[in-house]
Amino acid sequence: MRLKTTYISILFLAITLCLSSCKKEPEGKDEIIRLDTMLMDWNKLTSDQQKQIINEYNQELTALMQFAKISDQADAASIYAYINTPQFVRFGTDIQERFNSQDSIERVIYQINEKYSQLLGDGENAQPQSDSHPQPEPQQDGANDDQDLENDITDTGDADQSDTATEEASEEISVEEGSVEESNSYITPQDSNPNSNARLYGIVSPYNQSVIKTPFGYFIGLNHYLGLDYPAYAGMPDYLKIRKQPGQLPYDYLEARLKIEYPYQSTDPTLLSRIIYEGVILYGVMEMMPHADLAVALGWTSQQMKWARENEANAWHAMAGRDMIYDTSESVVSQMIEPRPATTILHQDAPGGYGAFMGYQILKSYLKNSGEHPTLAQMLSPEFYNSPNLLQKALYKP
Repeated sequence: MRLKTTYISILFLAITLCLSSCKKEPEGKDEIIRLDTMLMDWNKLTSDQQKQIINEYNQELTALMQFAKISDQADAASIYAYINTPQFVRFGTDIQERFNSQDSIERVIYQINEKYSQLLGDGENAQPQSDSHPQPEPQQDGANDDQDLENDITDTGDADQSDTATEEASEEISVEEGSVEESNSYITPQDSNPNSNARLYGIVSPYNQSVIKTPFGYFIGLNHYLGLDYPAYAGMPDYLKIRKQPGQLPYDYLEARLKIEYPYQSTDPTLLSRIIYEGVILYGVMEMMPHADLAVALGWTSQQMKWARENEANAWHAMAGRDMIYDTSESVVSQMIEPRPATTILHQDAPGGYGAFMGYQILKSYLKNSGEHPTLAQMLSPEFYNSPNLLQKALYKP
């Protein structure tokens, strides 16, 4: 009994030290505050110890309970319900084992936030979220209606993936069969506003979202970054599994923050304006991410990156040949920019989300040939990516 009491006291001391240290950012690091770790041994704490944690992190835990659809407030009962959800039970221990050190990620996050402040301030130039043109929902690719274009593009062999593998993502992470369903990079709560607080909190996310904006920072669903060898990812399609590595976390956080603080807006949305917007987001990621890798940012393999570069001209001619450039169909936009096994609207071997790559290439051509030098904040404005003259100024000729 005495040993048990001593163990609990030591455990509580460790958590108390964590609570105090979490409020201070180590030099050169932006710490990921591990709410998941704090809750792992919840049942071993006394009621007074639990109250101290709830008081110290009341707004964060309240937001977590609301996000998990457990309760509107954080108390001992709601936290008990959360730590007994199938997702927390399934992933909680594995997260502790696989995320026992996060120094390298925290140093990258620190550098990202420093560069973000330099290039964009703290979101003061961000555009307000608009509901007039929400992002299109992922849809199934077409069947074989683009075979007439495939001969224009160099064939590099059989496709590794097929559009038939793309499925609608279920809302919750499946644990019954030991798998994790598709993970979106972010969600935008209705009350989220751009602010300077980029504090990150590690959680077990019960849903597909891996980066979640809150009024005080970002929740990071660490169960979405457990590595390619993680057994629960075994049945996942390759185009999703490739994003499940710890090193992907900073890319996803940065992309999510940019898209939340600078959402796509247009009174006359076209495929061109949307892929240029995606290209600007990708450009921002490449500018702010230390030692950025374009293939990783796109969620591609090196082989897919090679195909994209070798077939860029043919892909652009295919878009023009089908009058896709100024297409306003959400279906076409979705097929060009959403994560999927392949962008089959262009070619069965074109990597998923090829539109972002093409928008990035157009943007680089514009910056090289236009003689203009817009800031990143200016490029993230609707006036820029909706400009009717941008393509002409870019002199884009892949």
